[in-house]
Amino acid sequence: WGDFIQTLLEKAVSDAMDEHTILRQNMPLNFVSYMGSRFESNRDMKQKQEKFLSDAQRIITETVMKSLPDVMHGTCDVIAADFVSNRLPPSFMLNAKKKAHYLKEQRLKQNVVKALPTST
Repeated sequence: WGDFIQTLLEKAVSDAMDEHTILRQNMPLNFVSYMGSRFESNRDMKQKQEKFLSDAQRIITETVMKSLPDVMHGTCDVIAADFVSNRLPPSFMLNAKKKAHYLKEQRLKQNVVKALPTST
């Protein structure tokens, strides 16, 4: 589920950014002066932090969550293709085996040619 949800949310955010102008607007001025791990336990900034959180949740609900149904099937296709491709042997391994076999044959041919007596 983790890979599926991660891919789904990435596609939903991308889709929502194309469709909703609110996601292309500037973030609040100076939000880094009250948000971030440095301010997690800062009680003086609690009101600004709560407003920032509620705004973010509202924007996500109004935009990204609405995009989920539109990208659900495409995400399933991506996950299914990824699932299958990760269970097949890597193509470079197959090519490497073919190349090794070809080189071995070439060396055998060269050795056979060298081993044949020359007539004078």
